[in-house]
Amino acid sequence: MSSSLRAQAVFLLRTFGILGLTSFVHTLFQQVLNSRQRYAWSTQSSLAVYALYIVGFIIVIHTGAGLRGVALIFVGQQILASALIIPAALRYLDRHSVSLLSWRELRTVASFSGKVQVGNVAWLVNSEVDPLVIGGAFRSTPWASTPQVPTLPPSCSRSG
Repeated sequence: MSSSLRAQAVFLLRTFGILGLTSFVHTLFQQVLNSRQRYAWSTQSSLAVYALYIVGFIIVIHTGAGLRGVALIFVGQQILASALIIPAALRYLDRHSVSLLSWRELRTVASFSGKVQVGNVAWLVNSEVDPLVIGGAFRSTPWASTPQVPTLPPSCSRSG
């Protein structure tokens, strides 16, 4: 890999790391809109972000901006999404409504979250147990590790 490409890749990955950390803020405000059932605004902002994505890639391809251009597209998407979502969500927030959950509400949320986690783990185990069992059961057989087709033993030959 050339040093120029390596530098661009490092820039892209660092940008993704920063965007991953900052995207939680945008998501928090988007969930405020979703909790108020204002899905149209979220959908319209998503469409604007996807339009920026398409236009950005066309520009990056035509200018040859490389991976740095791709990183800038994702930065632009995050800025656009935040600029559209945060002001709309702030209309539904006030200082008096922001508070911690009561113990009863916290118990309800924790119970639901626990059930979702158990369901996700059960689904993961269910979807991955077959390869584990099959792989473990046939690991000790010599024909499982060789790419050759097993041959019939001499007592089963058709000669004669």
